[in-house]
Amino acid sequence: SNTITSNVMGSVHYPSPEQARGGYVDEKSDIYSLGIVMYEMVTGRVPFDGETTVAVAIQHLQEEMVSPKTYCPELPVSLESIIFKCTEKIAARRYANMAELIGAPDVVVDCLDSIAVRLLVGEYCLRHDIPLVEGGIKGFYGWVTTINRKTPCLACLGYHAEMEETGIPVLGTTAGVIGSLQANECLKLILGAGTPLTGRMLYYDGLSGCIDEITLQINPDCPVHSKLC
Repeated sequence: SNTITSNVMGSVHYPSPEQARGGYVDEKSDIYSLGIVMYEMVTGRVPFDGETTVAVAIQHLQEEMVSPKTYCPELPVSLESIIFKCTEKIAARRYANMAELIGAPDVVVDCLDSIAVRLLVGEYCLRHDIPLVEGGIKGFYGWVTTINRKTPCLACLGYHAEMEETGIPVLGTTAGVIGSLQANECLKLILGAGTPLTGRMLYYDGLSGCIDEITLQINPDCPVHSKLC
């Protein structure tokens, strides 16, 4: 039988079945929640909903999800399979970890809110020699650079010094500009066209409408690069 616990953090729409039971949780539980978020992103709705938190939790434990292709017929079968594997009721049937889920992409685009997670993603990309297109936003200002093993990483750029996250103001117009620049950089890397932003940062000033180029250098005392030696 399944026992629902009220001692669960976060929204009732996203916890894994083992979280709903108050059982043991690990990164596979986060992968389940990620699968629910992906489902919501492609369909515009959460897979399980109800009038009470208990009703929703029971659905996570017992009911199968309606295929996201029901609401998004053009969804690729490959993405549907990823969502289903992430949201398996039995944790052992999900991806073992994020490395298994991500696999070996051609490029990773960083648009995360959390600086701590950005650092983790950046170090993962360096270890696996995957180009990282880094973008950041603060009000009317934004920046884009491409990071690999031969360029400054996020730690070199001082991201670790910004671990105290106080909430960064974000403007939709700035996000649009930086997102477009990141998308363009991804196309260049995948197609092998043009000159990538390796060792260089484009700095956008939305107040003046100017974009400056800044040359970047590896910090010789960088703790992340030292692990690669």
